Amino acid sequence: MENSDEMLERILAGGPSPDTLHVLLSKRLAEGRYGDVIRESLKALSVYPDDIRLRSLLSQAYLKTGFIGLAQAELETAAAHLDQLASIYKLQAEVYARQNRPSEAAEAVNRFLAIHPNDPEALALREKVAPPHGNATAIAEEALLSGEPEAATKLSTPTLAEIYYNQGRVQDAIDTYERVLQQDPRNEKAAERLSELRAEAGYAPVTAAHMDDRIRAKKEKVMGILETWLDKIKAIDDI
Repeated sequence: MENSDEMLERILAGGPSPDTLHVLLSKRLAEGRYGDVIRESLKALSVYPDDIRLRSLLSQAYLKTGFIGLAQAELETAAAHLDQLASIYKLQAEVYARQNRPSEAAEAVNRFLAIHPNDPEALALREKVAPPHGNATAIAEEALLSGEPEAATKLSTPTLAEIYYNQGRVQDAIDTYERVLQQDPRNEKAAERLSELRAEAGYAPVTAAHMDDRIRAKKEKVMGILETWLDKIKAIDDI
């Protein structure tokens, strides 16, 4: 029966896929077999020159064996490939923005801007999905001071919620964060802040049963309003 090393050699000799190579060479790197990793990575990169994972393994093996200049060269090549692939993040941000998922769009576009910080399209997109804190604050404060609370409520942003909180209007802050999460259920920061405010206000933890009760109550309220409208409509028809 062949041992594991012989089996690995047979797999490597058979021209495995990049995914299989990455698994096998990662194992050898963890075992400290840096010479094997260097030799097999160089051989594989002659077939798959654009595979960033293989270049990463090769650079790690070079670094472990003291070939810092070679490690740097491999990392620069890998970084150049990453620069070319970074446009995926901008495209992802555009998709999330069209799906009305602003927090995820902001995260994706920020990843792109970390590599291409001066890209005008990405900067404009970030402004759209995540406007600067100061601008949002000014808009919210203007709506509040205008005496039009409904206009402020429609903003439903974490900034507005924090303005309410700083004014001592904790319940209004809680209500605003709840609307934020209705618009963007994946907003983890808003969910975390909402939990903090509920705890501060002495709310009991929201269980699944409590949430069902709240949803049921809201549905009943909506049904009551609809029934009132129907009665009014019938009264008009009878005139």
